[in-house]
Amino acid sequence: MAKINSKYLTYYIHYRNENSKEFLAYKNDPELTRNEKNLFRARELMRSKKWDDAIDLLESINEEDHFILAESKFLIMSCFLLKSQYEHAIICGIEALEKYKAIEHREGSFKTSYNISVAYNRVGFNTLSKHYLDIASTNKESKEDQFILSRAYACEYSRQCKFDKALSILKDIFEETEPKFKHEINHFKIVAFDIYFRAQAYDEAYELINEVILQKNTNERGRALFYYHLFEFWKNDKQLPTIPEVIRAIPEFSLQWNILVNVISGDIIYTEALWRQLTTQFPQYYSHNFNCIDESEKKALFYQCILKVIKKDEEIDIDLDSIKSKNSKVLIQTLLESKTPLRKEDLIEIIWKTSYEPKFDTRFYKLIQRTKKDYSINITNNLNAYSID
Repeated sequence: MAKINSKYLTYYIHYRNENSKEFLAYKNDPELTRNEKNLFRARELMRSKKWDDAIDLLESINEEDHFILAESKFLIMSCFLLKSQYEHAIICGIEALEKYKAIEHREGSFKTSYNISVAYNRVGFNTLSKHYLDIASTNKESKEDQFILSRAYACEYSRQCKFDKALSILKDIFEETEPKFKHEINHFKIVAFDIYFRAQAYDEAYELINEVILQKNTNERGRALFYYHLFEFWKNDKQLPTIPEVIRAIPEFSLQWNILVNVISGDIIYTEALWRQLTTQFPQYYSHNFNCIDESEKKALFYQCILKVIKKDEEIDIDLDSIKSKNSKVLIQTLLESKTPLRKEDLIEIIWKTSYEPKFDTRFYKLIQRTKKDYSINITNNLNAYSID
């Protein structure tokens, strides 16, 4: 077992406990080496969502000490996880794990193998995810480690749609003493929200996400706000606000937010481009035409919000041959064939076969009213995006 600077470990605990004043004293501590301070500077950059800057700083560390190298690789891995670049995270994680193992550092081996498991889970390699979770289990040393493992196994059962088992684990965790680190309990509550929602325990889910939202300085605020606003949209029809910067900084959630906003607004061309990006990143979860191919992911909040907006599979019974007006017929057929709402501008271009100009607005609105009246068709307008219900 390599000897590790006890002062480094002291500041590390302050960092994990979010004791900012005590942690920031590291900057002027002569007992820390330059590279140890760089590790903490990188953590500060990560908390500010400056992940690329953190990676650049960590990659500049030139050190023979296995612990320092392992810590730097672990933090680079963490940055890639937060950037939703899971393949890069796995590569760095395996390097970090080898170095932690070489110095028999069980805590490092635990946290790294756990994060590798998370990365493999996100790219759909469930067998490898379970393998590294088992490695983490062999390296656990504390109640904190057991807490993190229990959370991971609850996620695994949720992924398998075994919600009774997942909820049973959550119940056991909630009945125990809260973990030492604030970061872990807030992260746990967000994970638990997702599991409760998939299990259709919506009241419990909403209570949890509100608890995290009330802690305005938490590191998990971006994820919490993502779930909070989407839940309000899904449950209470509240309009999504302009995307908060803390959500924009999380690539996976930012992409999902933008997809939902553009589905709602009827910008079908941009939405389809974003959806292709999503299916490229997560082919194990999503496919073309706004389909979700994973049974657990279908129950997640993001896809439930998508289902709230896109057209359901059941057909709307309208006899197009009975529609005498040419423009009404094109309007109705276009809306019927689209799985998402459509913008006024796009509909005008399709109906009149011309580039959109504001002078067409009045003609379009009259066409909508006439079509609804003459053919008793329920054409709805939500945020200037039109659909048939």
